[in-house]
Formats: sequence, structure tokens, C-alpha cells
Amino acid sequence: MSGRLPVLVPGHGLLVFLATLSGLCGIAYEVLLGRVLHNVLGDHFTVSSAVLLAFMAGLGVGALVARRWWRHLWLIELAIGGYALLFPGISSLVGGLLRSGGEGALWPLLLGAMVVFPPAFLIGCGIPLFAGYLARLSPRWAFQRVYGFYNLGAAVTVLVVEFWLIRRLGLTASLWAMASVNFVTAWILRRRFAEVAALPLPAPAATGGWRLEERVSLIVASFASAIFQSLALKLSDFLLGPFREGFALVLAVVLGGLGAGSFLAARYRLAFGHFLLLAVVGLLWLFAAYQPVVQLHAALYPLAEAYPPLGHVALKLATLVALTGVPAVAFGGLVPALISSREEVVGESGELLFLSSLANAVGFLAMVGYLHLHFDYGAILLGVGQLVLLAWLLALGLTVGRVLLAGALGGLLWFHLGHDWQEKRLYFGHTVHRSLETLDQATKRFVRYLPFKGRRDVVAITTSEGRGSRFFFNGYESIPLSDTTEVMVGVLSAMLTPPGEDRALVLGLGTGKTASGVNLLLGETDVVEINPVIIGMQPYLAGYNLDLLGQKGVRLHDADATVFVRQCRRPYPLIVNTVTTPLYFSAAKLYTRDFLEDVRSCLTRDGVYMTWMDYRVGEVGAAIMLKTLGEVFPHAWLAAMNGEYFLLFASATPLALHRPGLVAASPPLMDYFMRRDGVLPEWIPYALIHPDPVGYVRDREVVVNTLDRPVLEFALAEGEGGKGFLRFVRWLATTGARGEMARILGSATAWDPGVRHHFLEGQLGDDADLVVADRAALEKEGVDWRRVKGEIALAAEREMAERLRDAFGWRRWGKRMVAMNQCGEALPELERVLAAHPGDKALLHQAGICRARLGDLDGGVGYLRRALLKSP
Repeated sequence: MSGRLPVLVPGHGLLVFLATLSGLCGIAYEVLLGRVLHNVLGDHFTVSSAVLLAFMAGLGVGALVARRWWRHLWLIELAIGGYALLFPGISSLVGGLLRSGGEGALWPLLLGAMVVFPPAFLIGCGIPLFAGYLARLSPRWAFQRVYGFYNLGAAVTVLVVEFWLIRRLGLTASLWAMASVNFVTAWILRRRFAEVAALPLPAPAATGGWRLEERVSLIVASFASAIFQSLALKLSDFLLGPFREGFALVLAVVLGGLGAGSFLAARYRLAFGHFLLLAVVGLLWLFAAYQPVVQLHAALYPLAEAYPPLGHVALKLATLVALTGVPAVAFGGLVPALISSREEVVGESGELLFLSSLANAVGFLAMVGYLHLHFDYGAILLGVGQLVLLAWLLALGLTVGRVLLAGALGGLLWFHLGHDWQEKRLYFGHTVHRSLETLDQATKRFVRYLPFKGRRDVVAITTSEGRGSRFFFNGYESIPLSDTTEVMVGVLSAMLTPPGEDRALVLGLGTGKTASGVNLLLGETDVVEINPVIIGMQPYLAGYNLDLLGQKGVRLHDADATVFVRQCRRPYPLIVNTVTTPLYFSAAKLYTRDFLEDVRSCLTRDGVYMTWMDYRVGEVGAAIMLKTLGEVFPHAWLAAMNGEYFLLFASATPLALHRPGLVAASPPLMDYFMRRDGVLPEWIPYALIHPDPVGYVRDREVVVNTLDRPVLEFALAEGEGGKGFLRFVRWLATTGARGEMARILGSATAWDPGVRHHFLEGQLGDDADLVVADRAALEKEGVDWRRVKGEIALAAEREMAERLRDAFGWRRWGKRMVAMNQCGEALPELERVLAAHPGDKALLHQAGICRARLGDLDGGVGYLRRALLKSP
């Protein structure tokens, strides 16, 4: 047999099409299997890394041994589809094994690796075998054509899967849809290409033929490529936001680069060395063009916002292509450039793909194991360039001219790092890139950042003029560190905890302030945090979180919250969810019915679950969250922390304010609220404003959020975040909940409508809809709310001054008294306090003003002179 079938040449187009379908399915499974598996095993870094490495290893080993399966390409496609069809059941089995295995990281690592390796192995066999089949039909650039269409199809598919397929069908149905494509592909391969499969392969020795230097060069370049891909994902987080869709966008650019590079290798016959030089040029471009591209993105964002969601997706993708497209194409052309145009490409392509996959895996390990921990991103990018230049010299050999050229290009990389790259711009927060104005303001006001880098994540304390210090996490800038709201969240949650066991579970550590508020009142708190970097930086936040680590009864767990709750061994009377907004990362999983059912199983019979939402979820997001919560918990209350931030308390039994006076037993918390926020702790229950928030959606058709159909995540990703939330707030203000809350709170503590109004106005703002509605209710009751407000504020300042027992409280009281021109009543108290604090400048100033206003000019001047002498 000659090894050629000229009569089958017309079938080569169909074979390329089938290879494209196979690539389409392969990348779809990488996304879909990963999502399903992470729903079961969690998103902890170690688990995610094990799954990714197992997938890389499977692809590489599959490519290496593909020639052994020459006659069975159709069977491989059939097996891939069959595995996808069974995977929902396999994942359920994995979930059961995970629960039986107890806590610890090793068991989920092994489970994840074992489950993902088989399909990755089968997928890895595909490209060499398709290329080998095509070489028998049309040998010219067979591998390049298969590799190109395979990866371009994959690039398009990853976008279709992320932005359309899952959102329409859900995870399980999407897997089955892809499986059907594999089955059709297998059937056509079996029927149309059986004669090709029957042809013999040459002996292994007949393949290959590269110099050792070329192999080493490919390994070095692939190592650098993996580091670059990790950097591209981080740039996406910092610039575009740490959204889950960011991975799909970066993956699409990388796959598109593989396809484009393959076609460039075939069309223009670019050599291996050409692609390496192109990679260096691309890195130089990234250094030089980062700021202009970011500014262009900011300028175009308002236009993209007018056409959601396609406008957002198109702008993000275009931005990533502009920054990383050239290096992606260059790295993508390396393997195709080394493949010859011979007919027998199965063995040689398999070997090269194996080496490349292996180097990719090692590069990923180097990035997460060392580089990301110890180097700035600009320095890592520089290192990638140096590695590529090293690979170029290894591939072509050392000559004076090449060494000089490599030195010149390396020098240019150093120059652009020092001249164009500004690391601090990565820490502005992704939201500032939404207009040129906000970007310019952020550039001017940014002062400094203190980074804490882990193997994958970066957390920082950022400081800007006029905005103070804030908590920054992977491109997401959170609330000011000085804000007291998060402590209040923990305190209010503890007040609703049923009597009995004084213990709680807090999901999400963050700044540690919510956990601190809970633990200071209950005394025993388990805190679950998925990110070890956040755990490690807590000593730096002690001044903000009442020294959480120094408190007794606090236990920190480095784990995924969803897995921790699913493996719950002992029920809690209180579970508090402070994980970040469902807009980011994988946080939307904590708002699924699946997770809420696990939470209910982890609560005591009358236990309370607290979760939250803010205006960023929009009206659609709020409706989904409330509908899903109501599916699991029959009782729910809502509290307002400010005009944009709301808490949801839920339970299987009727809720009650069990412990309204709990804060009185904690002097640190009493002092914290009075000194930092000017709030009497007994006012905090007035944040509870609605006894039935689920009523907003009870009679509406709203899709429930589940792991299989994460509609909340997709609604927010499609631009619904922030839209229409005011409709929900106005519903809260107009549904007559005030009277019911008066009855509920009045049965547990003193109900004072004037105090409630004063507290809500301070928390929400005087023009908030809820405050305006409450004001109208007071007026209807004949209450002069302006007079009452002033009296309450003054009485509260005096009460806080007497409780604090130092000059600080009396300063605030004195300032208010002077502003109200009540010096006759204020002066005796000010002078009494000055006897104990004779050097307090503010008190001296206030006493001087009052003396002067009461006619004692000499006495007033004396106090003011003493105050001036205290000036620096």
C-alpha cells in the first residue's frame, strides 16, 4: 500500500471541518467540566491548580501517545462524548466521595485530577490524529491547517459557551449538546474515513528530526508562554475587572493566537526564530502601549455601555487583543513552525505538543510557586522577554550578530520597563477605567499601595487623597477601611441569634471587621476564607478590625465556603455571609438554591442566616436573589446599612430580635461605635426596616438561581447590574412595613420613632426614599421631626460623652452646643471637663467662644489664647 489515497482528496475539507468541531468540543469541555467540577470541589487555589495541571498533563500525554490510537479516532470522539454525557453523574459521585473524605486539601486535589485527566487525555489525542488523517489526503501543511482551524474554532466556541450556550441551556444541557457534536463527528469519521484509518503508520523512528537545541528552545519558549498567559489574566482582572468571564476572554485571545500563528506559519512560511522575535516585539508593544490602550478603553467605555452586553464584551475583547494579541500569535506559531510538511505528522506533532504542554505546566507552576509571590508584574513581563530571547539564541545558535541583536532587544525591554511601565496603575481599581475623567482623577489622587501577593491573587491596601485607605483585591476596590458598617453587620447579626449556643460561622474574612463584630458578642466564631493572602495580612488590619486575631474564640479556616458548608459537621445558630458581591469571582455560587439548602442543613432548627445585596445587583439581580432565598427559607427580614447596601436575614422559623442589649456587654464595641461613628449601639436594631422582603417577588415569575443554571451571574454579566434597583427600594418604602417593624422591635426593645428616623437619616442620607417615607409618616402622626431630630442628636452627643468619659466625646457635644448657640448650658460642662483635661485645644476654643458670647470677653480671650498656644 502506498500510504496515499488520492481518490479521497475531495474529503479533506470535511476532515478539516470535523477537526474544527472536535476543537470546538474540546475547549467547551475545558470550560464546562471546569465549572461543574468547581461547583463540587470549590474554587480554592490548590484545587483549581490541580485541575488545570491535570488537564495540561492529559493533553500532553494524549498527544504523545496518539499514534497508538491511529485506527480509533472515531472511538476517541465517541468516548469524549460519552464522558461528557456521564459527567453530571460523575460529578455527583465526586461530591459524595468529597463529603465522605472529610476536611483537608489532598482528597479534593486527587478527586479533581482523577476526574479531569481522562477527558483531557482523549482530547489531547485529537490534533495529531486529525493532522495525520489529513496528511494522507492532502499532505501540504496538514498539521498547520488542522491546528489552525481547531484553535480558531475553539476561540469562537469559548465565547459562545460563556456568553450564550450556558446562559440559554445551563451546564448539564450544554454538556449534552457538546456530546451530541462528538457523537456526530464519531459517526462521520467511522463512515467516511475508515479507509484512512486502515492505512499503516510509519515506524516511530521515521518521525521527528529536530536538533536538541530546537527542542530545548521550544521548552523555554513554552515555559515563557505559560507565564505570559497568567500575566494576561491578571491584566484582565486589574483593567477589566475580576469577573468570571475574564478567563473566557483571555482564553479566546490565546486560542485565537494559536490559530492565527498556525496559519501564518503555513501561509508565509515563517520560521521558528521569526515567531520568537515577533513575541519580543509584542512584549515591547505591551510595555509601550499599555497606557494609551487603557486611555482609549476609558474613552470608548461610555459608548460600549450604551449597547450592553455586546458592547461590553466587544470592548473588553478588543482591549485584550490590542495588548496581548501579538505575543499570543507569536507563541501560537511556535509548534506549527517546527512541523515539516511531510505526510507523517502524527508522531512529530505529538512529541512537540507533549513538550509544549509539559513546559506550559512547569511555567504555570513557576508563576504561582515563585514569580507571582516575589516580583512585580512589570518585572515578570521583562523576564518573559528575556526567556524568549534566550530561546531564540538556543534555536539559531550563537553568533556575534545574534548576541548583539538579543542584547539590543533586551535593552529595549529594560528601557520600556523603566520609562513606560507604572506598576501603581494596576492598583487603581477596574472601575476607574470607565471614563477618561475617572481615570484622570484616579491618577492624580493615588498616593501609594501596600501589596500582599499570593500564588494567584494580590490583595493591597491602597491610599488616595480624599478617599483614605481602601481594601483592594484582584482589581476590585472595596469599602474604606475606616468604615464602621461591616462591624455593624456583625453586631446586628448577633442580636438576631437565638439564645443557646453562642457560636457562629462567618463566610469570608476580608478586612475581618464583620467577624470581629460577631465574635466580640458571641465568643466563638469559625471564619472561612478561600484566600490565604487575606488571612496572612490580618495583622496589618488589627487597627481596623478591633484586633480580630487577638480575640479569643476565633478560628480561621483556609477553605472554600461552599465546600465548608456542604461538609458541615456541627450546626450553627448563626451563619453570616460576607463574601464579596456576586458580580465578582465565583461569589454568585453563594446565592444559588443549592448553596442555600446546604446552609439550611448547617443551621440549628431556629438558626439565622445573613446574606447581603447592594444596588450593583440591580432590580433583576435583587428579584433573583429574593426569589431564590424564599425557595429555601420561609421567613426573612431586611435591614438597611446605608442607601445602597442591604442585609437579608433568613430562617426556617420566625425571626426575632433575641438580644437587643448584647452590645452593652462589650465595652470595645460600645467605644467603637460611639467614637468612630457617633452612634449609640442600642440604635442599631433600627436598621431593620422590612419584615417580608421576599414579598417583592412572591407573585412574580422569576427564575431561581442554581448551580446548573447560574442566572444571577449571567444577569449581572449582561449589564443588568445597577439597573432599576431604585424600584425595589421604593417598594420597600411604600409597602407599609413601618408599623409591623414597630410592633416587632417594640416587643424586644424601646421603640422611639424619632430616634429611628434620626438613625436612618444618618445611615441612609436625608434624601433617601426610605427616609423621606419615614419623614412623611412622622408628619402624618403630628411629630415635628425637625425639632425632635435636634433634641435627639443633642441628647445622644451628651450620652456618648458621659459614656466615653474622656475629652473626645465632650468635644463633639461642645461643638454641637456652640453651633446651636446654647452656651449658657454648655459653658459649665466645658469648664468642668477642662478641669480634667486642661490642655485640650478644642475644648479651650469652645469655652472661649462661649465666654465671649456670654459677655466675658476677657475670659473668652484667655481661653482662646491658651488654645492658640497649643497649636503646633
